[in-house]
This record gives sequence, structure tokens and C-alpha cells, in this order.
Amino acid sequence: MFQVRNAAVRTLFQTLGSHGQKLSKSMWEDCLWNYVFPAVDRASHMAATSSKDEWQGKELGTRGGKAVHMLIHHSRNTVQKQWDETLVLVLGGIARLLRSFFPLLSDLSNFWSGWESLLLLLRNSILNGSKEVAIAAINCLQTTVHSHCSKGNLPLPYLNSILDVYGHILQKSPNYNDNAASKVKQEILHGLGNASLQSEEIVVIIII
Repeated sequence: MFQVRNAAVRTLFQTLGSHGQKLSKSMWEDCLWNYVFPAVDRASHMAATSSKDEWQGKELGTRGGKAVHMLIHHSRNTVQKQWDETLVLVLGGIARLLRSFFPLLSDLSNFWSGWESLLLLLRNSILNGSKEVAIAAINCLQTTVHSHCSKGNLPLPYLNSILDVYGHILQKSPNYNDNAASKVKQEILHGLGNASLQSEEIVVIIII
């Protein structure tokens, strides 16, 4: 059941968040490549490909000759919505790891490869995901910028890679309502303001 899946996601990121400072680099690499990145990939893939068909809850019995089903909230009444919820949890966990451990993570071997894959996933989530998924993806970017730009802890290659994602998103029209798209643009512009503290050459094309 998706509740068990979500509980496992929470446990994974709570454990890393609580004990990350005690982990060696090799243990971090093992956790990232064997658990964290695969969890992101799996949740993203399932959120994008799972059924959108609404379904009823478990049959509880009958009343007046008709089946009585367990009520399911509209936010969880499709498999896709349930995977969206899982993906939001995963992205929230990623955001917390980036806030707390980015300087450590960026020193790991091959982290750049995982970072590039993560940025691609975040970009696609913002452009093509549900509003909830898009906001969670934006938060991953914003958390990294807010937490580390002003401290000078965001190396230029990482900063530029985030700016590239910002620029790409600003030039596209997300597949959700105009108010949500406008909020995404506002959040990105706010992030660009923080990023400018570390980079003097920022060029952004804004589609109004």
C-alpha cells in the first residue's frame, strides 16, 4: 500500500537527516546511489506513467443490496495521485538533505553526475508534474540557493546549472493553470535574486 511506501520514504530521509554528520563519505555515496537517487527516479517514473483512472476503496459490505466502499479522498483516488504524494515526500527529503549537507555532498566523487540527473528531473517535474509536485521541485532549487548562495557555499558550476534550469523553465509554459505558472515564475525570480549575490553575470529571458 502507498501508506507503507510513504512511511519508508519518511524513515529514509529522517534517518539521513538525523545521522548524516556521522556518516563517512563512502557511506554517503552508498546511500545516495543505492537508495536516494533510485527512490527519486522510481517515484518520478511512476508518477508520470501510473493510471489516472479513479477507483473506489475497499468494499466494506453491502447496504440495501448495494456495495459499500471505503471512502477515499479525491487527492488520493488514482494511482497517479498516490505516486505524486510519494514524489512530493521524496523531493521534500532531497530538499532537506541539500539544505543540511550540500557542501559535504558536493565533495563526493561522481556527485555531479547525480546532480545533473536530479536537475533534469526537477525541471521536468516543474514543467509537466502536478501543481504539488512542481512546488516541491521548485523548493529543492530554492532551498539550495537560499541556504548556500549567501554563504558562498555554492560552487559556480552548481550555481550556473541551477540558473540554466531557471532560464529554461521561465521560457516554457507549465501544463497547469495560469496562477500556478505565475507563482512558479515568481519563486524562480526570487531565487535568481539570491543567486546574483554569487554571480555577477546573470541573463534571464522572461516570457510574460
